[in-house]
Amino acid sequence: VNILTGDLKVANGDADISGTLKVGGGAEINGATKITDGNFSMEVNDGAGIASLSGANADVTVGNDDVAINAANTVSITGTNVDITGTTKVDGTLQVTGATTLDDTLDVAGATTLNDTLDVVGATTLQDTLDVTGATTLNDTLDVTGATTLNDTLDVVGATTLQDTLDVTGATTLNDTLDVTGATTLNDTLDVVGDTSVGGNLDVTGGTTLNSTLDVVGSTVLQDSLTVQGATDLQDTLAVTGATTLNDTLDVAGATTLNDTLDVAGATTLN
Repeated sequence: VNILTGDLKVANGDADISGTLKVGGGAEINGATKITDGNFSMEVNDGAGIASLSGANADVTVGNDDVAINAANTVSITGTNVDITGTTKVDGTLQVTGATTLDDTLDVAGATTLNDTLDVVGATTLQDTLDVTGATTLNDTLDVTGATTLNDTLDVVGATTLQDTLDVTGATTLNDTLDVTGATTLNDTLDVVGDTSVGGNLDVTGGTTLNSTLDVVGSTVLQDSLTVQGATDLQDTLAVTGATTLNDTLDVAGATTLNDTLDVAGATTLN
């Protein structure tokens, strides 16, 4: 047994050790190192880390099994903290069993597939299009600052509140009641195919054109003149409280009954 208590330096040439090499203290190797036996081979190049690792049971363990690399291209990290200062490249799958915390930006160049829920605590900013193939459920407010384009139907189950103008370029179809609490302004024609019911007063500032019959069930009050250009047909009594002025001929086809005096100021001709 030979025991060396000082330094061992090999200045030039190779050092061949056929037996076991045991080092009680630290070991520093400045050049390239290659370790081989019958079933294992590991080569470490100067400045390049582990260049190759081969063998059926080849493995490297660092720091009490904190980091383990084996020949099956598997890296196992079981330690409490692993600090990587430079760039890390993983050519295969990165599988993390526990929670993962990233203290800075996650930049993904290719497509990203999430097989379960994406839970984001803080604000989320998307610099480009969000394309969702399946159904989307939002449990709280959707706040959109810019314009919103929907290429298909918008189906809303609950009540919808719009704080500003609703501008619709194409045709609009309402399959049920339109309930408007405030004033409604229509800048063009209102075309109604079916019956229309107005629960309160109908106040029309401009001219009103009716292309068919005006059917009024209750009393009708006109605050000003009634001008009728065509023939007028009254199916029942015409009761006039005030004076009546006719600027042209009064033609009565049937019998006429006057319950009081007939006072004629001008000439009267009876045929």
